[in-house]
Amino acid sequence: MRKIKLSLLTLFSVLVVALICSSCTSPVDYCDNVMTKCTKLEKGVNKFIDQLPSNDLSKIQTTYDENLAEINETIEYLQKLGPCNDKDYLQKAGLFYARTYKEIYETEYAKAIESIKNNEKMDSKKITAILEKVEKKSLTAQSNLITNFTKFIKEFDITVNNNF
Repeated sequence: MRKIKLSLLTLFSVLVVALICSSCTSPVDYCDNVMTKCTKLEKGVNKFIDQLPSNDLSKIQTTYDENLAEINETIEYLQKLGPCNDKDYLQKAGLFYARTYKEIYETEYAKAIESIKNNEKMDSKKITAILEKVEKKSLTAQSNLITNFTKFIKEFDITVNNNF
């Protein structure tokens, strides 16, 4: 009986610590976490696009794999993040943003890598065509994220510095 109580107490303690760690410590920290994750994805996309003209399959594939792993980690993180002060719209916007890039990586960017594997050069016309498709898909997610970020900082009276 004592072991059961000890086990239940341990389980309860772990759950309390997990809830405390996953809850919103402050709206500023929450906002910073969401936007930092999304900004990091954007930087990865830019790095990937910059490498396409090189046709260096090894570098391109490595960057693709790293970025897709980061996207998956971001999605997992944002799913676990939960709302801040019962507000989940920024979390949902971040998830939509990350999921949009996941779709882009698994479609347009995967096709670009396949072209390079088939010894097709990634010339400016092909890169432009890829970027046009990506822009159409990503514009909605970016706009949604910015709208919800703006709403969040206004609602919680957050002053934004140059990091965002």
